[in-house]
Amino acid sequence: MLARAVTLSRDLVSTDPRARLDLVVALNNLSTALRVLGRFPEAVDRAVEAVALVRELAAADPAEHRPRLALALANLGVQLGSASRPGEAVTTLREAVALQRELAADPRHRVDLGKLLDSLGMALSEVGDLPAAVARLRESAQLLRGLDHRPDLLAGVLHNLGTRLFTAGQHDETRVVTEESIALQRELTARDRGLHRPALADFLGNHRLMLDGEAALAVLREEVALRAECAEADPLVHGPAHRRAVAELAARENGGL
Repeated sequence: MLARAVTLSRDLVSTDPRARLDLVVALNNLSTALRVLGRFPEAVDRAVEAVALVRELAAADPAEHRPRLALALANLGVQLGSASRPGEAVTTLREAVALQRELAADPRHRVDLGKLLDSLGMALSEVGDLPAAVARLRESAQLLRGLDHRPDLLAGVLHNLGTRLFTAGQHDETRVVTEESIALQRELTARDRGLHRPALADFLGNHRLMLDGEAALAVLREEVALRAECAEADPLVHGPAHRRAVAELAARENGGL
């Protein structure tokens, strides 16, 4: 269906250049679908094509199309990262962040800047530049704190920041940041359990790796309970993670801490 949408949009562009925006949307949607299917090179190709089209539009009308260019670059960065091309992902996301910084003078674009800084931080982590990754994630968290209507984004960024701080050996700050991310995610889960409990389970799963003894075991038990709920709601998606958590809990309880 998405491939068909791209074909139809290409046909329209050949007769009406105004349809290029529809083609950009179709290409980006197709690239995301291809990534989900594990067809990473094809996903990158479609995202590259979308960026090229938006660059042309932005060159002709920067005020209208620069926001679309930033988002197209962000999508390409994600596809490059998934295709195990982290260096290119960093380069692409840096360009997207630079563009989004200019746009963020308008408060409407600050959420997108926060998301892009998070993506860039994770990409920098993949290439081993941990100090730069932590800096970008801190900047993202600081920005999103001022946007109280997006606690879901802040929780995710704090989670990512906590894991990178732990890797960097900054354990005191890790504890503070991780506890804040989990507290936010608990609030979100209380509002909509079905929507937010998978992320809470993931947060707890990473948090327990930073703990020892009874503290780690208590978090693992809570994680297992949450993953059981997730698996009951969607066995195909959440069943494997639930089984892994159950097996680890059994091993810890049978073998000691």
